[in-house]
Amino acid sequence: MTDKLDLVRKSEKVEILNITKQDAEGYLKAALDDDLLFISSHARDEMADDNINEIQIRAVLKQNRMVEEPIRDAYGRWSCKFEGRHSGQGIGIPVGFDTRVDGTIVVIITAFTLNNYR
Repeated sequence: MTDKLDLVRKSEKVEILNITKQDAEGYLKAALDDDLLFISSHARDEMADDNINEIQIRAVLKQNRMVEEPIRDAYGRWSCKFEGRHSGQGIGIPVGFDTRVDGTIVVIITAFTLNNYR
């Protein structure tokens, strides 16, 4: 875990009532620029199963192709899904947003290969 990520995780949580597509894209760009991506243990397991590495995850997220806009679940957590292609492989990446006073952490919920992705 990076120092910046650790610092933001220690700051107070902020409840967000609405996240637009533009907000989510901004959070993602900031997370990529500031190293505020966190890969869940479930995502790491799925990445290993599908031979997906962190370089591919970052490359797909940098393409910024959101295929499912932000949605809030019953617990108030926001998420959306990105897809892209890297190293000849189509990859789907659902992400969540952990919004804190000192920044927003983009959490990689899981990652998987996409069959027949163009």
